Amino acid sequence: MLVDDLLYNLDALKIFIDISLGLGKANEICDTAKNGLEAVQMVLNDCNQRNHSSYKIIFMDGNMPRMDGYEAAERIRHYFFTKNL
Repeated sequence: MLVDDLLYNLDALKIFIDISLGLGKANEICDTAKNGLEAVQMVLNDCNQRNHSSYKIIFMDGNMPRMDGYEAAERIRHYFFTKNL
């Protein structure tokens, strides 16, 4: 998952992933969120549907509106801890 409030940064991360993995499919394999709150909701919804997280890595900006990346990461970690994930 890629999380950033700036579209330019999300596009740059997708290009980086495409080049690094050599797949050219970042648009297909990466979910995106515009802020930490949206990312937390996406992760929790994913976990509730599957009983585990399908997200292997989350690239998250630290400074975003609504909820910054630090708070979002703390909430996701707390959720994983309480659910033994």
